[in-house]
Amino acid sequence: MLKEKLKNIYLKLTNSFTIMYVPHSKESTYSRRIPYLLPVISLLFMAGMVIALVGFYFQYTAMKANMAELKTLQAEDTTRQKQLDELKAQAQELEQKMLEIRLLEKDVREILDRGEAVSRSGLNVSRDIAQLNPEDRSDNTNNGDDKGVLSFLAFKSSPKAEDWHTSYTRVKGSTEQLLAQTDEINQILVSLKEDVSERNAYYAAKPQGLPAEGSISSGYGYRKSPFNGRSVFHPGIDIAASHGTPVVATGQGVVTFAEYRSGYGRTVIIDHPYGFRTLYAHNSRLNVSVGDHVARGDVIAYVGSTGASTGPHLHYEVHLNGQHVDPADYIR
Repeated sequence: MLKEKLKNIYLKLTNSFTIMYVPHSKESTYSRRIPYLLPVISLLFMAGMVIALVGFYFQYTAMKANMAELKTLQAEDTTRQKQLDELKAQAQELEQKMLEIRLLEKDVREILDRGEAVSRSGLNVSRDIAQLNPEDRSDNTNNGDDKGVLSFLAFKSSPKAEDWHTSYTRVKGSTEQLLAQTDEINQILVSLKEDVSERNAYYAAKPQGLPAEGSISSGYGYRKSPFNGRSVFHPGIDIAASHGTPVVATGQGVVTFAEYRSGYGRTVIIDHPYGFRTLYAHNSRLNVSVGDHVARGDVIAYVGSTGASTGPHLHYEVHLNGQHVDPADYIR
């Protein structure tokens, strides 16, 4: 039965039909014999074209959606790269700040002689500096923030945007916290450096020690005058020394007087910062002039017996804010 049907279909397809063209004019008619197979093939071709076009349309729509998603991913990747670059710049800034702090720490350590000092902030400086010292500082000092920054910089990408965002937020917060801490510590060290420099400047200017080698023959205060035996106020100390013994400045300052003075003989007066002034009298000769800058230990004159003197010695006075003070308090 099936064989008969297939045979009939084959016969129909192999048969043909005739198309005749009959014009209204007196022209001759035109006929064309066309096999049944030709329109069937044409229909199949057209159906194939429609199916292909429909498939292409769906593929184009899917590709268009994928392109939009790809552009979104590219935009996100650009944003992430920008955020990562910003974080790297922040990390470099942090590294530079830490380098500045270590250099500042080195300066402070070189300035400090020994022991602990207290800055204007009232913090224990030695403790704070020790915490900054890489050799003394424990891993717990930074709470792992430095490692967090380094691990994030090595972080490539995460399958989930949420993971990347979480890591970025965590490390960014840690970096900002470290930057704030370095600014605070840097300010502490700057203040400390100023304090120590000020302290050293004060000690450099403050009179200290004996201005000449010898023994103290007369102290500060009221005494019996060697000339008339009356009780008179002696505003300094006398240091018995051989003629020509070098006389040195007891602190840093500027020479404001260097000439002969009635009763004092050849005299040198030095003005020091912080309200100090020292006087050196009865010298045989002077080694400085007015305007000279001197430091502690510089030779400014030589012991003599000029002026009202009973023998070779140095008369030494210390003034503070315009008032006489006992030089013995500045010898020890």
